[in-house]
Amino acid sequence: MRRGLREQRGAMSVVIAACAVGLASCSGDTDLGSSIRVPAEQRQVVEGSAIGHAVNLPKDRPFNIHVKESSQNPGSQGTAQGAADANGWGEASGSAVAGDGGTAAGRFSIGQAIEYRGNSPMQASVKVTFDVHTELNAEPPESAAVGQVSLTAFVRDSMGKVHPRIALDSLSSDSAPGKATRSESREFSFVMEPERNYEVVFQGTVNATTETGTKATAKVAIGALRMHITFSAPPPTTGTAPAGR
Repeated sequence: MRRGLREQRGAMSVVIAACAVGLASCSGDTDLGSSIRVPAEQRQVVEGSAIGHAVNLPKDRPFNIHVKESSQNPGSQGTAQGAADANGWGEASGSAVAGDGGTAAGRFSIGQAIEYRGNSPMQASVKVTFDVHTELNAEPPESAAVGQVSLTAFVRDSMGKVHPRIALDSLSSDSAPGKATRSESREFSFVMEPERNYEVVFQGTVNATTETGTKATAKVAIGALRMHITFSAPPPTTGTAPAGR
């Protein structure tokens, strides 16, 4: 085991949240969801001596966050089917299909829960790479029916603060109908404070909203999701010297 980087031992489990009505009812945050509960024995422990080291996920270890949520509401006469899936090896998908007034949604989260045990701040630099396939459609095209896909990366600490939050993609059947496949790479960094826990999360959300006589589809599939996290001393802060009297 690399010095300063430890993973708590325990049975690996998939954390699943299922909603009967809607994603917003699962948590207090309708955008990102509530804080993800990862048992202490499954968190990655980072000591103050981790400076200069890195972790490659899921090559070195599986992601310890892999959450899936879905909802569907067919309404009085419509249809709706929402689904989501995620695993610790960097694969995830979401699907929302609805018609005739129905609505559906799906959301997945993949990432790493970190328990920082250092005595001073430490910077974590994250590089995220992934393959993504999307499918969006609404019929008839000029109707109010819409399918939407969004991808977000964010870091949330144990105090509930989100920093940073990065919009990776936001697509709609109104502006980007059809199918698309591509590869992406993003980089960001954050500073870990002593004795705090952190969630580094890649999240995908799909939504389908329809009215009578219409239907909508929103699908996304993620493959080869990788996170490379490097630990270093934080950059020096710059301040303004007080003016002389």
